[in-house]
Amino acid sequence: MNTARAIDYLERDRLRNIIPLMFLQDYGDRVDVAVAEEHGRSGVLLRMATDMFRWDKLNYGSFDQVLIPVVDSPDLLPMLLADIPAGPTVFKLQSDTDLLHLRARYVLTRERAIVDYTQSSGNQPHPVVQVCETLDERLVELFGANTYARDELVQKFHHGAASFAVFVEGEPVSVGMAFRNYKDVWEIGGVRTVESSLRQGLAVKVVDTALAYLHERNLKPRYVLLDTNQASAQLAIKCGLQQRSTFTHYSTCL
Repeated sequence: MNTARAIDYLERDRLRNIIPLMFLQDYGDRVDVAVAEEHGRSGVLLRMATDMFRWDKLNYGSFDQVLIPVVDSPDLLPMLLADIPAGPTVFKLQSDTDLLHLRARYVLTRERAIVDYTQSSGNQPHPVVQVCETLDERLVELFGANTYARDELVQKFHHGAASFAVFVEGEPVSVGMAFRNYKDVWEIGGVRTVESSLRQGLAVKVVDTALAYLHERNLKPRYVLLDTNQASAQLAIKCGLQQRSTFTHYSTCL
């Protein structure tokens, strides 16, 4: 019941709330969901073990739990947090007002921020970029350099992913892919250019072509990066992407 109510609430702004929606879609039976409603305001809190999601396990393996609150007002946070067990915790926050409220209760240490970009109009594809809707084995090594395991790639392409690649003499020199996150929201990820082909604008051509591919299919693009990755941020700007939301991660002990 709470999961369905949470999804209805989060769907009000699918792109902004894409991260909690993805967790509910992919790991729903392993995510604890709390819902609060008061005076016409609503909010949800997702709680999950840090070993549930591979990325969280790699980055936050020493913590017990991850909490993701999304609320109309920070006044709902005490109600949502009332039954959360004590222990080392990572909060993933979208709102500065939520942060201020939580800082009044906990000592929070900033860990990192995940920035989401999107775009409402498509770019032009580049003929030099080859599009493939099956997993091209020649690209696996480059995608692996961006921490995508082969079994993860197989799963993504099984669910409709497409790759975008520039080849020189039959070898891939710049790659990227687009894969489904949630319903009509698709992520452009795995963008990588080999060192010998840097500063030739190839990554822009790859991302431009991926954006064109998604817009042709009426899909909403999502491009994600760490806030410290200035090269990726510059690539997003060059491709006409606009920042949509930021989830900042803070650690504490409840």
